[in-house]
Amino acid sequence: MKSSLVKITVVIAAMSLAACVTPDPVSTTSNTPTQTVSAATGGNGKEHYPNSAKYKNNGINPATGRSGSASLEARALVARNGSAQLEVTTGSLEASTKPGNLDKVQVKILSGKTSTTNFNNLKAGGYWTNTYNPGLARGTQVQVQANISGIDGKRTDVVTVTAAAAKRPDVKVNDVAGPAQSLPHAPVIFTATLSELNGDVGARANCVLSVNGSPVDQANGIWIDAGGTITCAFAHTFEAPGSYSVSVSATNVNPGDWDLSNNSASTSVTIQSEFQGTPIANGELHSVRYHVDERYDAKNTDGTYPYLIHKANSYDFINTYLYAWESGLNPGIWQSITAALSVDGAIFHTSVLNLLSTGNYDDGASFQHCGTYDSPYLQDGSHFSSQAEWAQACSYGNYSDPDNVWTYYYYQQAQGDAVYYSRYYNSFTGEELVDDWDYVFGSGSPHPGFVPGAVVRVQLGFLDAHGESHTADQSVTLEDLSAGYNTSSNQDWYEPYLGENLHSESSQSGSVYAGDFYWGY
Repeated sequence: MKSSLVKITVVIAAMSLAACVTPDPVSTTSNTPTQTVSAATGGNGKEHYPNSAKYKNNGINPATGRSGSASLEARALVARNGSAQLEVTTGSLEASTKPGNLDKVQVKILSGKTSTTNFNNLKAGGYWTNTYNPGLARGTQVQVQANISGIDGKRTDVVTVTAAAAKRPDVKVNDVAGPAQSLPHAPVIFTATLSELNGDVGARANCVLSVNGSPVDQANGIWIDAGGTITCAFAHTFEAPGSYSVSVSATNVNPGDWDLSNNSASTSVTIQSEFQGTPIANGELHSVRYHVDERYDAKNTDGTYPYLIHKANSYDFINTYLYAWESGLNPGIWQSITAALSVDGAIFHTSVLNLLSTGNYDDGASFQHCGTYDSPYLQDGSHFSSQAEWAQACSYGNYSDPDNVWTYYYYQQAQGDAVYYSRYYNSFTGEELVDDWDYVFGSGSPHPGFVPGAVVRVQLGFLDAHGESHTADQSVTLEDLSAGYNTSSNQDWYEPYLGENLHSESSQSGSVYAGDFYWGY
């Protein structure tokens, strides 16, 4: 087995992707990140941030203070069994830095009757911890005063901070989602939602994907804000048919975990040589690859006004779509649609399309159940999607006339790009107007296997509301239709609006490979 992709998606209503500034020495919370984190932009226009960046940090942070060059961090975390751990460091608790030495630590418990304890002659460096059992109640104020040496030469710095006792984070893996079936050698997308339940302190963790109990992929050092929910998304490739157990676990939770029993969840997937289910009776499959250049030039012929128009368009894209239907079904709203596309036996695209919108009607006499579907990972509210993929399944009919009940299926997947540019020059004003723009759709460069003679195969599994699968598995062979797209023309005419005699030249060249297949009717 091998994994082809790991990515982390943070699902949150309002994201502020920035690092947190150290709070005021007596403050315990920081709700306003202010230090900007730089982001890299992916090919789909989305910004990507390192896992070290916190999308927000609204939980209780360690108390911090400073004297001279010496700093101090302290936190008190209450465990599920009632014990509490106080941690003190001269550096960062999260980063595990600890310069210098803590010579003395004085702890005052500021609740009820104040109690003071001194810990003297410490020689363990810049980190110190103490466990209280019975522990501290949540919200108990703990004042820590530390003598620190080894930072400012021979000087001993004294730093005082006050921390509020908080519950340890409780990281839970809520669920794991993925398709019920897929094909060998095709990336299968799995997602898991993780939440922090206690609401006091955020946590770092590793998000680990395992197949049949063996780790196959992970995203390290993810951040889950206090009370927050995030999503881990993976894509894993299975090499052989069979049934597989798939689980996601949160490991190495820092600063510790309230309850380890809820740190994993699982699902299963069946990998098979083809989608299992009832074949759809009738349909059409069409696939085409366009790679065409177009040019157009026009100018006046008398030379009085050297007016020039030049336009050029270039197209390079693939469009594959399947339309199918059958009678006598009332499947309700489809749960999901699974798709796989291959060229000459090699799979180049798989996806699971989820319900986007519905058109549902049922009055007991007649019905209409319609749904549109797309992939949630291809949608972005402010950018073009990285892949053009869409599906629809619709059934309608009359309960009293079973012979007039029909179900229709539509699936489309496109990849490629189209770029348009133009230039206009007008000698009337001596000004030049240049209009340049790009319109991009699809998933980048078209698949190189789309050539004459190539066999394009589309496999679809439509899972209806009753848990039944309806499948389409059809292939089409591409033919070379380029001859009809290689043309050129010249034209002379009088344009009355301009009052000019004009001459134009246009050309079109390129390659077009297409195929059509019909079955059942």
